[in-house]
Amino acid sequence: MKYPDEGRKHLVEQIRELNAKTSKIRELILEDKFDQDDYLSVKRAAEKQIQRLEAEIPQLIVSHKYIENDLTGCISNMSRAGRIYREGNTIKRREIIGRVIPKI
Repeated sequence: MKYPDEGRKHLVEQIRELNAKTSKIRELILEDKFDQDDYLSVKRAAEKQIQRLEAEIPQLIVSHKYIENDLTGCISNMSRAGRIYREGNTIKRREIIGRVIPKI
């Protein structure tokens, strides 16, 4: 999976391309090189795609927050494990090592 910023940039780029496509067709209709009914069809399709893409942006932000929370929890747990290892007796140290290094 992409990083949230990369995913958002990709979605924004797709939205820009669809808007550019709609603008280009609008220019063609003004030059009488494109039928108005065809323009409306293309425009509706592009608008649907844009709405779908815009709906994905908040999901990326929420996903990013979950990852951030998970990482914060992991870092906190690792810090706590380090403190327990330093302050713990031999049994606690073996327990921590056993959880970090799987048995072969």
